[in-house]
Formats: sequence, C-alpha cells, structure tokens
Amino acid sequence: MRWNFLFAGMFLWASAWGASDPGAVMRQAVQVYQQGEYERALNLLEGLEEAGYVSGSLYFNLGNCYHQTGQLGKAILNYEKGRLLQPGNRKLQHNLGVASSEVAGNPLPWPEFSLGRLWGSLRGALPANTWAVFGLILCWAALAVWWFGRGREKDWVWNFGAMGLAFVTVVFWLLAYSATLALSSEFSIVMADELTVQVGPDTQSGKVSTVYEGWKVKRLDRIGDWIKIELPDGQEGWVQPGQLENL
Repeated sequence: MRWNFLFAGMFLWASAWGASDPGAVMRQAVQVYQQGEYERALNLLEGLEEAGYVSGSLYFNLGNCYHQTGQLGKAILNYEKGRLLQPGNRKLQHNLGVASSEVAGNPLPWPEFSLGRLWGSLRGALPANTWAVFGLILCWAALAVWWFGRGREKDWVWNFGAMGLAFVTVVFWLLAYSATLALSSEFSIVMADELTVQVGPDTQSGKVSTVYEGWKVKRLDRIGDWIKIELPDGQEGWVQPGQLENL
C-alpha cells in the first residue's frame, strides 16, 4: 500500500512538473512568436518571469517580443539582462545592437573591461546551480584524493592534486556566486519617452540633460524620491523614480 501511495505521489509530482516545465513554455512561446502572435508569446514569457524563472534565453525572447510590440525600453532592458547572464550570446548582442540603434539622442556606449567580459562569458556558460553542483563534486573529489594519498609513497603528489582540485572548487563556487548576483546591477534603463535630468533633487534646480527611452544610466545615490544618475558621457544629475527600471 505504501508503494502505491509513493508511485501515485511521484506520478502527481511528475504531472505537475510537466505542466509547469519552463522549457516547454519557452518552446511554445517561441513557436507562437514565429507565427506572428507577439502579444500571446509575451504573455507566456511574462508568466515564466513572474514565476521566478531566470535565464538568458528567457530575457532574449522577452526582448524580441517587446521589440516587436513597440516597447523599446522594455526590449533593451531584457536584452541587457540577458547579456548579463550570457555575455557571449551573439544573437542577443546583435538584437541589442539593433534595438539600441533606434534609441533617440544617440547615447554613448558604456565602456567594458576585457577581463570582466571574459569572466562574464565563463560565468554565463552554465547556470549558477550547475556551477555549484560541479564545485561540490570537485570538493568531494579533493577530499578523496587527500584521504587516499595519506601515508602513501610520494604523498606530496596526492596533496598537490588535492590542492589543485580544491582551487578549481573555489573557482566554480565563485562562478556560482557571481551568477546569482549577475542581475544585481547598478545600471537602469530609462522607460519614459523623454526624461529631464535635474542639477539637484528638485524640479526647480535646473536642467543637466535630457535622456530618452532605452538609455542606459548608472545609479549613484538616492535622496527621498530622487535618484542620482550618471550618464554615459560622465554627466551626473537627478531624476525621479518610476521612470527607470533596474537591471
């Protein structure tokens, strides 16, 4: 009887998992998108995002849907999120470039460091939980090598091997931790059609510049309902929240 309950529980769990399989929903959304039903595809993908699913592919497809429905700021926001998770994705980079070329005001690109791009590409090769699992496996392997090498002839070779595995373990766990923080960015995307950047946190303080939908700005500080931002050309000023969405 217990086995019957166990198998029944496993069947129900498998059914529930299949019904909410993110991969299946993603494939359905892509199929619907290819048929030109952009709003329907967008609803499917937004449901995944609201359920807490995170992946570069999700943000890539969301960006495509928003772009096709004329929501340029949202498109760039999602392409940028996808790029944080998959810096080496060429299709994503291309679509981001196409969307960015449509932004008013011709904003300058933000500089990127080559070492940061390399680390980001490596981090984005696998999901955070996969890096963590690989790190755990290597941790146990390092302990096993050290244990079996104790007291053996040339035990220094075993110790060296264990230290090497331990080093790679730390790298994998750092990659996992970095992947979990990938979307904790200091940058935001402007959502308003047009937004005035003020000298100070006051509408009467004077104007620094004007930014437009799709601009990427860096958040520096916050006072009350005002956010201090930096523009790609180095200028700094203040804007009111509600017009930005954070990466």
